[in-house]
Amino acid sequence: MVRLVFEGPLSRQFGKSVEIEGNSIHVVFKKLNEIGIVDDKGRIKPGYIVLVNDKDIRVVGSSELSRDDVVKVIPINHGG
Repeated sequence: MVRLVFEGPLSRQFGKSVEIEGNSIHVVFKKLNEIGIVDDKGRIKPGYIVLVNDKDIRVVGSSELSRDDVVKVIPINHGG
């Protein structure tokens, strides 16, 4: 199972983590879509960073996930 970890205020809203069956980032994106973090085109919405084993998803270069991978979702908070 892949572990999906929510950081910051997301952890209060969705819990600290959830286990997901699957072997690709597409499975994780489907779950993120259910909670509103993916846009209509299947991309992560602005304001979030997604890490796979502490590496930014945009530079990982692979959509495959292993059994013990950890995917973190970190909201980018802005002050004003």
